[in-house]
Amino acid sequence: MNPEAYLADVLLRVQDHPKDRLVELLPHRWKETFGAGFTVDRIVTPAGAT
Repeated sequence: MNPEAYLADVLLRVQDHPKDRLVELLPHRWKETFGAGFTVDRIVTPAGAT
């Protein structure tokens, strides 16, 4: 699992994810649920960022 992809995705999801289901965002559960095919390329970089 790519740690950069994991952190980027979890930081976006955690704000809207139900608090009683946060265990789904732990690395081993995230990989099973959300991680299939997720790559850093799918993260949008803000304009002006390097």
